[in-house]
Amino acid sequence: MSQVSKGGQAASPREGGAEGPGAGRDEGGATRPQVRVQIAGLSDPDDVQFAFAAGAHAVGFTVGLPGGPHDGLTEQRVGEIVRALPPFAATVLITYESGFDGLLGLLLRCRTPILQPHGNHDPEVLLRLRRRLPHLKIIKSVNVPQGGTAQAVIREAAEWEGIADAILLDSVDPVTGKLGATGRTHDWSISRQVVEALHLPAILAGGLNPANVADAIDAVRPWGVDVHTGVEVQGVLDRSLLARFIRSALAAGGSPRS
Repeated sequence: MSQVSKGGQAASPREGGAEGPGAGRDEGGATRPQVRVQIAGLSDPDDVQFAFAAGAHAVGFTVGLPGGPHDGLTEQRVGEIVRALPPFAATVLITYESGFDGLLGLLLRCRTPILQPHGNHDPEVLLRLRRRLPHLKIIKSVNVPQGGTAQAVIREAAEWEGIADAILLDSVDPVTGKLGATGRTHDWSISRQVVEALHLPAILAGGLNPANVADAIDAVRPWGVDVHTGVEVQGVLDRSLLARFIRSALAAGGSPRS
């Protein structure tokens, strides 16, 4: 059974209207297409099922991390969880692995059709992966550092056009240098400029939680949003926070590009 912190033990994925949020509306009242939602950092199959039942479009599994397995999650375990899921349940491999052989091995063992690489990657490695696995979709993380400029982030993001299928705009911890899962927001005005400048779909991440995700979507208008630590309490998933996050994100809309 999954671990659920206080407030989440009895929550239903449909509680409070999570099953039927509509698209958002812009300032003129026109309907905006619904934003996509990814829940990252899951390791328990019951939590994965709960996330999809609550309305998530994708779940992300973190493997190949510099500090070792996340919550004891191995690539073999990810493969077991993925095989047990029904059709239309999108799964994402989130990793800091950078070598071709390492990434290919993880993808084959995890059986996820989507790769989300974090850190520095050689574009040729990702192109080789695409040639080896023609079905593969790639979401490349792009960092929005504190004190950075929109022009610099746009230049970095633009380098992945033609290689990645989407980019993920994430935060950097200015003290530790940690990339991703920092619990920190970044300058959303920079992310908005990136969204407007590129043709790639952009997924907003970094410090999102149920209380701020609607404002973030209104500010950035991303194609999708990603959350990890924002639906945890002391490192443990809180299902009530997860359901609230999905409900708020889907209700806010966000004008994603199809």
